[in-house]
Order: sequence, then C-alpha cells, then structure tokens
Amino acid sequence: MPKFRVLRISPHRVVRVRIAPNGSHDPDIAVDVVRLNPPADWHTDQIDETDRMALDYHLVRMGPRKTRLDLYVTERWVTRKYPTPKELRQRVSRTWDRFSAALERRYRSGAPARG
Repeated sequence: MPKFRVLRISPHRVVRVRIAPNGSHDPDIAVDVVRLNPPADWHTDQIDETDRMALDYHLVRMGPRKTRLDLYVTERWVTRKYPTPKELRQRVSRTWDRFSAALERRYRSGAPARG
C-alpha cells in the first residue's frame, strides 16, 4: 500500500507525494499537483519517473440519487517499458474498483466528508 504526504498550498491547491512500496508496479515516487474546483471538478497533473499525466475529473448529477464521474486522461510515457492499452485499462479498472468501493463504504457508514 503506498504512503502519501499531502501539502495544502491553498484552499484550492494541493500537492500530494506518493511513495510506493518496493516491488510495486507503481513508480517509486509520484508527485501530483491538484487543483480543486468544488463541488464538481478537479484537475491533477502527475509527474513520476515513467510518465507525465493530466487528469480531469468532473461529477455530473444524473438525478436526485445518481452521479456520474467523467474522467479525462492524457498520458505521455517517458520510458521505453510501458503497459499496453489493455494492461493499462485493467490496471486503471482495478484501481477505480477499489476506490469506488471505499467511497461507497464510507458514504454508507454515514461518516462525514473529510477535506
């Protein structure tokens, strides 16, 4: 499980440093510069030793009890060894399955939002 260090620059800017455990398929260190635009948008620029990535997240209200997450990703690899599109989709899918399950558990527990 990676370790995170978060530095709050302002109410709408955060820098997150992720340190992955040895032997992980993730880069050893990654830095995310996050621009928060609550309540429905945020943008992340991620830099690590294997790639440069820009991610835009947008929440779309679908009704009184439904929300859709639109995710737009631009990635540029800076290493010769990188995953195939299929491997990348599988990796991202596993990550978002875990993330969404954790969000759902937290929501159903009634725990207050953290920020």
